[in-house]
Amino acid sequence: METHNIGKDEQKNVSLWNYEVIQAFNEIYYRGLLTKKDLASNKEVVVKEASRFKEENVNNETVVMEEPVALNNYFFVLQKNTDRYLLQSDQVHRLPIQVRECEKIAYNKEGFNLIKKFAPVGFAPQRMMSFRHMVDNFAFFNHNNSPHFKLWKIIALTAYLSRINVRVATEPAFGKDSILRLLDDLMEHIGIVQKPTLAKLEYLTNNKVILVNEFVNLSPQETREIEQYLLTVGDFSNKYQKRSRASSTYGGTEEYDTSKLSVILTYNNLDCYPEDIKYFDEAHTKQIKERFLPFKFSGRLEHVFNREATPSELAEKHKDFYVAIARTIKYFGDENNVRRELNLIQH
Repeated sequence: METHNIGKDEQKNVSLWNYEVIQAFNEIYYRGLLTKKDLASNKEVVVKEASRFKEENVNNETVVMEEPVALNNYFFVLQKNTDRYLLQSDQVHRLPIQVRECEKIAYNKEGFNLIKKFAPVGFAPQRMMSFRHMVDNFAFFNHNNSPHFKLWKIIALTAYLSRINVRVATEPAFGKDSILRLLDDLMEHIGIVQKPTLAKLEYLTNNKVILVNEFVNLSPQETREIEQYLLTVGDFSNKYQKRSRASSTYGGTEEYDTSKLSVILTYNNLDCYPEDIKYFDEAHTKQIKERFLPFKFSGRLEHVFNREATPSELAEKHKDFYVAIARTIKYFGDENNVRRELNLIQH
């Protein structure tokens, strides 16, 4: 049963999936909240001790006293407008959040809001359209190979909803990374990296999906390091132990929960690279190739993307449309709901 009726101005309206418009929706929906877009950098800071200031009455006079605060932890810095926050590194995967309680502290001669209590924020799961309509309504770009493009959208959504490891080869302009970028702006929790390093991959491990774009032309050392990472997450292990020393500059904890992590490796077709560059099948081991299910798609996006004059107005006008898709995505992320849908089909 459909609970959201797609309006005529929403049917196949490619402008609704313009990067500027979907980013504007993200800003509207998460207004006043802290999101990963508010991260000041990918580097965490080690805070052993900070200071708090409080007023005390001394001899009938108000005196501001400095008091040390022992923290002894790793934090990420987030900035929202002029306010800066400290969030423990092991909680960064819970963004976006609503801050419920914070304390003003001084660290390194600068002021921060130390987050003490918060609530994660997201979309409530609700079936507002069928799975087929959800796929059709999400990023409905003009493509000269619609069946392949639709299958790619299904793979991307499945990676977010469940756990898969795949590798995808296409010609340029197929639309590989655009689908994941749009899904990230809508739902969050997707990490996208080009020219990966082990430290960058480990930093992104707190996401639901990691898209490694252009996974070719790496040095032998980079290839070996990244292969060890991919072999671990590629066998559907539930835990990953951090290996990289450099990852301490990108963030993360010593051990990551990878029980819901999907990894997608993408690159262009063989004829897109110079002969002196080793292609994926030549550069990587048999184990890597076996653990990442291969797909090869053809075709190109046909739509010409232009700047939208009023992206915020367009996003605000169609906010219910985006929310309907997001809630439906969350609905199909529950295995019980998927079983319920399959039972309805079978009967």
